[in-house]
Amino acid sequence: MQDGRLKILSATVLSVAAFLSIAGAVAALAWWLLFTPRVRGIRNPRAVLFFLAILCVTAVVLQVTAGGGLSYLFRMTVVVLVAAWYHGARKSGELLEVAVSFFGNRTGFDLGLLAEMAARSLDLLLEDVGMMEIAWKMKGTPRRLKTLTPALTLLLHRQMQQSGEQASLLALRGYTGGGSLCPAFPFPRRDLPAACSVLLAAAIALAIPL
Repeated sequence: MQDGRLKILSATVLSVAAFLSIAGAVAALAWWLLFTPRVRGIRNPRAVLFFLAILCVTAVVLQVTAGGGLSYLFRMTVVVLVAAWYHGARKSGELLEVAVSFFGNRTGFDLGLLAEMAARSLDLLLEDVGMMEIAWKMKGTPRRLKTLTPALTLLLHRQMQQSGEQASLLALRGYTGGGSLCPAFPFPRRDLPAACSVLLAAAIALAIPL
């Protein structure tokens, strides 16, 4: 997909459909297989595996305590795959443009700028994690709680420091809210089948609440 608005709406609708029911998750997974680069489009496979590992642990606990763990695991796995697709397909500045097109140059600009800053922070966090893993491999450091705790503390400190620097930069530039932006979105015809299929997945999720 080339249109940023369609990408965000598609990811949102597919995630909701997958979360609502197994049928919706199957439809969303079919869409992911048909209209995305699949695994090749995942920008950070290790991060996806990390989230899937957390989902597996949660699903086991849920299955033992209340049941339904397998259904939860399947539905949330599809949600993670859709999120990974959007993260890989997102272009720089796209969130700002979409927000402005939906909500205008005042509220939309503020929301879009906040979203872009959050997305940039996530990208930097993933880069830091990758560099940390390389350092661990070079030093032969084992993955233990004793080594993970200071690493997580360092990552948290770096994120907080970066947030402060961004806020200071905006203040120095005199930003008080809102801005002027005229977004333009391409809409090639090949995006039309994918967009229509998203609506079909949503209809399946609502029609078959299982």
